[in-house]
Amino acid sequence: MDFNFENIDLKNIVIKYAFADFKFQCLSYLKEILAMKKLIKKNKIKKCIVIGEGDRGRCIITAGNMCGIETYALQHGTISETSSAYIYNLKRNFPIVPSRTFVWGEKYKSLLINHNNMYNENNVIVSGQPRTDLLFKDNYHTKSDAHEEIRILYATQATSYMEDLVYPPTEMLFKSISNLNKKYELIIKLHPGDFHVSDYEKMIKKYEIRNVKIVRESDLYDLIKWCDVIITVHSTVAVEGAIFNKPSVCILLSKYNDVAEFVKDGVSLGARNEDELRNILLNIKDNNNNEKMQQYLKYNFYKIDGNVNQRILNII
Repeated sequence: MDFNFENIDLKNIVIKYAFADFKFQCLSYLKEILAMKKLIKKNKIKKCIVIGEGDRGRCIITAGNMCGIETYALQHGTISETSSAYIYNLKRNFPIVPSRTFVWGEKYKSLLINHNNMYNENNVIVSGQPRTDLLFKDNYHTKSDAHEEIRILYATQATSYMEDLVYPPTEMLFKSISNLNKKYELIIKLHPGDFHVSDYEKMIKKYEIRNVKIVRESDLYDLIKWCDVIITVHSTVAVEGAIFNKPSVCILLSKYNDVAEFVKDGVSLGARNEDELRNILLNIKDNNNNEKMQQYLKYNFYKIDGNVNQRILNII
């Protein structure tokens, strides 16, 4: 394999930086697998369930399979062709996937089977999204009260990099609403992994944003019911908003250009700059994207009928 690029040998650079802590990571995962095997055997555990198969979840599944018990996994977030926790192919049949993986919809089943040689028709089960059971019982189609202003819910991302997922999208949003010439209310819903409150506060002052609140613990579904539109980069809040028939806008950044494919799939609108975002916001109450959202929900969420958890329990 040739590692030369413009007369630069990239081999040593790749080895030095991409694999800098490779040995440490392998030992860390091995210790986790062995610890879980010991835990399973000591407590005579018969079945194990994880939410998400990435990172440590994969260690638990591997340990359970090595102990010969039934293993199950529930889909945690959206899965795409770039999801490294799921998209890989192995030459040997290592015991690293669950006995059953429960996914939200046909889209994710098809994606796993077509992009990973460890998943098949028998070990991937379409169940629906478990959290939607609560929405079904809570009469989730109840409309919010009549109001004149545009109610904007800004769902942030989990990030430690101010330059990537905090400053660029927030600046675009703030520039657009500062020139909106229309009444608005803005709620910034922090992702549990977003700790940039002071940075948002500085930007609020800089762009003289009014009628704004920053919240962390507020109930997400109450906020979705409240809003007229959801703004995000690639948060699954956009998908959950579709369940409520709420339009969403994905801010399209150079590094994060519709990575969750919400715009491609028709569930969200896309904005590349503040002018595009401003125009979308001005006309958001006239948005008529309901048919596309319903198609998306059927393919991605199977059924929203209050019985998702029961379907999973019946199989387990």
